[in-house]
Amino acid sequence: MARTTNYVLENDDLPFARDFVRKQVTQAGGLSDGPLVSAIDEMDTVLQRREVRLLSKEEAVEVFARNLQCFDVHPEFAGVMGKLRNALRVRNYRRRNGSRKASQKTITISHEAWALLKTMVKHSDATNLSEAILKLDIPADVIASISRKS
Repeated sequence: MARTTNYVLENDDLPFARDFVRKQVTQAGGLSDGPLVSAIDEMDTVLQRREVRLLSKEEAVEVFARNLQCFDVHPEFAGVMGKLRNALRVRNYRRRNGSRKASQKTITISHEAWALLKTMVKHSDATNLSEAILKLDIPADVIASISRKS
């Protein structure tokens, strides 16, 4: 099922949106259409005028969104708004939660431990690896020796 969420373009997202559209244009091999060239130029102008406070935030977002629509209705760049919306969602998530390295997400265990955990999942009431790990009954002296080593 397709997502139908609306996304409101924020004033802080405008430079990112401009760079995103430029990257899409570069990947497509450049622009040959006059209205799209003027839309990119107007997006740059909006950002410059916003920086020197000649445009209010609301006006800047409105003009910028109108120029983005030019790309979305163009046959070559159809769907650029959906891609931008997803990129903004990812960007905002990473701002809030931080971007973790792969080494922070993975653990390394020995082949024997892996075999033991797979056996526990297979022969116990654990439905996945996490449940199997949580259901391990490790003797207290083993836990104490592990904690002394670390």
